Amino acid sequence: MYRSTAAWIVCLWALAEHRPKAHWLSTPAGQPFAKVTVLAAAKYRELTAAPCEGRCEVPAPPG
Repeated sequence: MYRSTAAWIVCLWALAEHRPKAHWLSTPAGQPFAKVTVLAAAKYRELTAAPCEGRCEVPAPPG
């Protein structure tokens, strides 16, 4: 399972026209740029997403 920046890079890689950029972002030189981009996208989503109506809660772990 991919999480955080790695998940975003994998999604970018899935788009054929963005594979060269995804490869570069996965290198040590590209990692800082990937992280900043993911954080910026998350902030944008936070500012533009519709408010949750009781369905956005994280379920408690089993047990």
